[in-house]
Amino acid sequence: VWSSQRRNAQIFSVIGLINLPIIKGSVIWWNTLHQGQTFSLTQSWNIDWEMAAPLFVIFIGFLSISLAIVSLDVRGSILWQRINTLRH
Repeated sequence: VWSSQRRNAQIFSVIGLINLPIIKGSVIWWNTLHQGQTFSLTQSWNIDWEMAAPLFVIFIGFLSISLAIVSLDVRGSILWQRINTLRH
């Protein structure tokens, strides 16, 4: 059961990774269907500060939660390896 779930997660991750450049390019390619680019590394940002401030706060919060989950997962894996070492 675990291996099939892991395989499905890997497949969806690869599909999502392939989809990222398409999403990024869609803003530039079909500019009549989408709003203009909001964030850019080379141009000024096209977003009001009242919208940008909560966006960055949410981004920092999401990043913090993600790092906490990854660190807990790593810690759990280390503890699981210690338990298996002590059993054998």
